[in-house]
Amino acid sequence: MGRWGAFDQDEGRCGNFERVTEPSLVLHIFSLLDLPDLFSLRAVCKSWYDAVLSPRFIELYKPPLEPSAVLRVRTSLPADWELRYDEEHFDYGMKLENHSELWRPHRFQRKRCSLPLGPSGSRFVGLCSSNGLVCGMLMEHIDSMTFAVGNPITNVWKALPPAPIASGDRPRPAYLYIAMETDVVTSSYQIVILYQKNQITPDEAPAQDDDDGRIFSLQYDSDSCSWHEGPFFSTPNSLGSPLRGCAFFYTGENIFPAYDPHSRAWSHVVISPPARNEQEQEDESWANWSFGYIGAFMYKGKCYWASLLFDPEKWGEDIGVAIWEMKQENSTWVLVSRVLSKDLFGPSCCVSVGDKDMTVRLVEDTVFISAFYRKESHGVWPPVAYDFSLSKWYTCCMNNEDIECSYVLLPSLSAKP
Repeated sequence: MGRWGAFDQDEGRCGNFERVTEPSLVLHIFSLLDLPDLFSLRAVCKSWYDAVLSPRFIELYKPPLEPSAVLRVRTSLPADWELRYDEEHFDYGMKLENHSELWRPHRFQRKRCSLPLGPSGSRFVGLCSSNGLVCGMLMEHIDSMTFAVGNPITNVWKALPPAPIASGDRPRPAYLYIAMETDVVTSSYQIVILYQKNQITPDEAPAQDDDDGRIFSLQYDSDSCSWHEGPFFSTPNSLGSPLRGCAFFYTGENIFPAYDPHSRAWSHVVISPPARNEQEQEDESWANWSFGYIGAFMYKGKCYWASLLFDPEKWGEDIGVAIWEMKQENSTWVLVSRVLSKDLFGPSCCVSVGDKDMTVRLVEDTVFISAFYRKESHGVWPPVAYDFSLSKWYTCCMNNEDIECSYVLLPSLSAKP
C-alpha cells in the first residue's frame, strides 16, 4: 500500500479510504479533522505516527490554540472495600476503573478520547504543564520521587532522574508545590519543586540550625538533564517585592514567597490572606464563609490566588471557589470572581472536597481548578475553569461523577520532552 497506507484491512471496515495512498492527500485529510477525531484514528491507522509527526503535517495542521483538559473519569466504585479503605486514600495506584476524556471548556464539550494518561504502563499523576508538555509523578517508583515529562499528543515521554529528596521529606502529589516553565524559542524547560523538610540528620544541617520548617527549592533543567538544589527561603536572602517566578509556597502565615528558576532567586511579600471587604460583610449570604488556600499563579505579570469557599456550619453542602488578585503595592487581595457549587452544578449536586486536596493550573487565559479524588468518596468537586478574558466560569459535568483532571495543556505537535 505504500508508506502512508491508511488502515488495517478488516472485512472492508475501512471502505474506500484504504485506497487513499497519496501522502499529500492523506495529510490533507488528517489536517481537516478535529483533535478528538484525529486521536481516534491512532488506534486503527498503521501509519498514524509517521503521518502526524512528519514535518509537513506539523506545518500543515493548525489545531485551535484553546486550553484543554484531559480528564480521568472513574467508571465505578470498587467492590472491594479493602481497596476503598486501604492506607492510600488517593487513587495514585490507578487501581480503579477509569477512562479518559478531552474537555474543552470554551466549546462546552467533553468527549471520549484515546489520549494517554501518561507513559504506557505507568501510574502517572499529572501535576503541571507548559507549552504542550506535561509533567507528572510516576507512582510505581515507590523508593524514589520520579517524574516524567511528555507530549500527550505525540505520546512521546521522558522519565527524569529521581529527584534528590530524602524519603521522609517527599510530599505526595496532592500536597506538592510544583511548577513548570518552557522557553518557546529553545524548547528547554525547568521544573521547580518547593518543599519543607520534615526530618533531618546532623549531616544535613549544623546542630544549631534546624532545617525543619524551612522552604527548600529544587529544580530540573532540561539542558543539563539534571536536578539542582537551589537556595532555601529566608527573608534576608529574598529580593523582596515584587514577586518574581512561577512557583509559590504558602504556609498559612503572612509571608508569601515565590521562586524564579531563571535567576534561582526568591522574592516575597508580607500580606494577609484574603478578607471580605465592607460590601461583602454586609451581604448576609456570605456572612459565615471561610477561605482555604488552593494555589497561586502568575497571569500577565500579576499574582493571583485561588481559594476554596466553605461555610463551617454547612460543611459539604455549599462550597465554592474564588480567584483573588494580589495588589502588591498595598499588600491586599481584590476579589476577581467567585462561584458556588449550586450555581455551577445545580442545587441537587452534592459534592465534597475531603481535606481540600485541590490544585490550580493556568493555560493561556484559562485557569483550571480541580480536586484529587479519594477512593472511598463519590461525587468530588468536579473540575471547573475560569476564563479571565471572558470573565466566565465553566464546568465539565452536571451530575455526581468522580472526575479528576489528569493534566491541562495547549495541544502541540512540535513540543518535545
